[in-house]
Amino acid sequence: MVETTTAIRTLTRDQWDTLVQTFRDLSYQQCRSYCEEAARDTGATCELIGIYRDTELVGLANVRIRISPLLSFGIAYLSCGPLTARDDSFSGGVFGFCIEALKREYVEKRNLLLRLVPPLRGGQWFDAEIGLLENYGFRRSKRYEPYKTFILDLSPPLAEIRKNLDGKWRGHLSKAQRSDIEVTHSVALSDFDHLEPIFQTLIEHKRFTTRRDVKFFRRVQASEQSALQFVVHLAWHNDELIAGHIGSFVGDTAGAKVTAEQARNTLEPLCKEQPDIPDLEVELALADAVLGERDSALRERERAIMTLDPIGKTSDSDRLALEELLALIQTVLGENSRAISTLTQLLETPYGSLIYGPAPVTPALLRLDPIWDPLRADPAFQKLCEEKQP
Repeated sequence: MVETTTAIRTLTRDQWDTLVQTFRDLSYQQCRSYCEEAARDTGATCELIGIYRDTELVGLANVRIRISPLLSFGIAYLSCGPLTARDDSFSGGVFGFCIEALKREYVEKRNLLLRLVPPLRGGQWFDAEIGLLENYGFRRSKRYEPYKTFILDLSPPLAEIRKNLDGKWRGHLSKAQRSDIEVTHSVALSDFDHLEPIFQTLIEHKRFTTRRDVKFFRRVQASEQSALQFVVHLAWHNDELIAGHIGSFVGDTAGAKVTAEQARNTLEPLCKEQPDIPDLEVELALADAVLGERDSALRERERAIMTLDPIGKTSDSDRLALEELLALIQTVLGENSRAISTLTQLLETPYGSLIYGPAPVTPALLRLDPIWDPLRADPAFQKLCEEKQP
């Protein structure tokens, strides 16, 4: 019988930023910039850990370590980890393997107290996670109540979802709709500044304290990679800010990468069979970009541009529709200035959009569609989102 080996390896920041997006149970509390800021607030340090079974990476853990020099006592704290899910399922075997590895490293080897909050995942696997933690000697803290999560199925028609809401919620929703409230969303640091006074008013009214205020999340945002940034929603009434919310949408990247890989597996043979069709090359470049394969995406993008031949086989409308996809590829690859330049040209010429078709992209669509979120902090993009006055 071959014995399985366990290895805990320290990852670089770049390695972590790449690998963490392949786990579906990722939440903002396991993002590097959040952990670094949280550690800085409490005089702790961060350790970016990869958990390996033989040579296979099976888990990630961003662990905060705080040592008390006076008491010779230390705590290893893991919030919403370890990350173990590559799809929508839960593997008790993999989760247990990672828990055992962490316990061996931080408790048995380094003599630290290990405190752990497992990944939330909407509470779907709460009982299984707690059962495994208790099997490995963990005890539930009596100081904190478990998280409670509302899960709403969004697959039914909107009218049915609304009908099934609590009557008080429906009433508030109807009132809000009649009040002509505009909700904006962005990743811009300036919107954190807009939200700060409202949050301070809430603190004074509710009489609570928190380390995780708007300023904290602004610092996290300033150092976070674009794909993992928070989104600030602001509600405006007659140009007055009346409410706001900071949201995180990380954790679905693994699913997006699976879809992109399936698309690439389909598109690659088609591109070889039909090398003169630019649509296929552009879609393949987009799949490669989502998968993080920059060189392949750039190569396919250049082929697509060359396939947009200069001798008239491609109509102006078709050419512009493909340019729109190229702008999306540039956005995914972080080529923000190029993407904004491409979008600027598209806003000036009518064409049939492949994303929004048959209508072309508009300032309103740029302002509302989250696929352009990585561009929102750029003043040039913000200007594109402004409606031109007649």
